[in-house]
Amino acid sequence: YDCAIVGAGPAGLTALEYLARFHRRAVALGASGPRPRLTLIDRTYNLPGYPQGVPGDVLLRRLREQAEVSGGEICEQTATRIDGEDGDFQVQLSDGETLRARKIILAMGVRDRRPDVPNIEKHEGHFVRYCPVCDGYEHTDKTLGIVGSGSSVARHALFLQTFSNRIHIFLHGESGDSLGKYQGRLRENGIVWHEPRIVKIMEGAREEGESEYSGRGVCLEDGTEIELAVLYGALGC
Repeated sequence: YDCAIVGAGPAGLTALEYLARFHRRAVALGASGPRPRLTLIDRTYNLPGYPQGVPGDVLLRRLREQAEVSGGEICEQTATRIDGEDGDFQVQLSDGETLRARKIILAMGVRDRRPDVPNIEKHEGHFVRYCPVCDGYEHTDKTLGIVGSGSSVARHALFLQTFSNRIHIFLHGESGDSLGKYQGRLRENGIVWHEPRIVKIMEGAREEGESEYSGRGVCLEDGTEIELAVLYGALGC
């Protein structure tokens, strides 16, 4: 191969598409690997050319189809080891086979750290999300929550004010002292934080126009219930 791409998510498939259009023999590895973050998005509007939005899994399928139409190859196996040097790489695959490529592109993406909340996976991509840059606009002026700790969650919360002034930080068992110098700034901006752990995602009937999700807020270990439009995770990758 002219190039082996490690990763078959949006980045890997985009690289595959362009390499194929440049008449390079290229392959994207890992189509059967971990799900890309894109598949956790029920519908994204953060993509030019899709004014009505597009489901994440549909977009991924279209990227794959387009790359294959252009002549790109997609391998279900994942890469487990890479040896060699520029111009002659050997890539060992999860089925024990080895392929050779002149160039390597690493496009593995990221895996978000999931908040330790019961049944959270049921709500991912709907009530629980990880990318306010991607979908914060769709929640303009709604009540937003973000779970994390330290200066990182503080900075994320301040960024969320791009979309709404109703922001709740959930420290999930950590002290507010972990926010450090940001405490004063958060207070000035009307952002509140909660130290008790989230023990439950409250469910309710979905609103008209929304996809199949039933999250409507969180319940804390002290019994406090807070209604939210969405809960973002900010625990890193």
